[in-house]
Amino acid sequence: MTHPINAAQNIGYLIGCNLWLDFEGISDVSDITAIEWANDWFNAVQNAGYVPGIYVGEPEPLTSAQLYNDLNFSHYWRSCSNSTPDVDVRGYQMIQTNCSTTVLGINVDLDTVQTDNLGGLPIAEYYVP
Repeated sequence: MTHPINAAQNIGYLIGCNLWLDFEGISDVSDITAIEWANDWFNAVQNAGYVPGIYVGEPEPLTSAQLYNDLNFSHYWRSCSNSTPDVDVRGYQMIQTNCSTTVLGINVDLDTVQTDNLGGLPIAEYYVP
């Protein structure tokens, strides 16, 4: 499996944009293990020049307070699951508002971008030659 940093570099994904960690389906690990793993991922992505973001889904082993206080992230994306916890203080910059919608025969999840409670937005750019 290709590491996300290598995959981003291989396709020319722009440095300085969000690279997102899929942080869901990890209920079988301890809070401390989840926090250490997510923060290690954050450090590797940041050291490569990208801006780490975290996609929070279910099952989620961390509380709202842990998501904000114990993780290094400042960019949060919420899954459409009703049981996904909020992120204390900051909130979310992207929220899945509709899962499994069909567009032109393809199943997609629709997302809404918004300013979080601290004024943050996701970072994405594109280059058209």
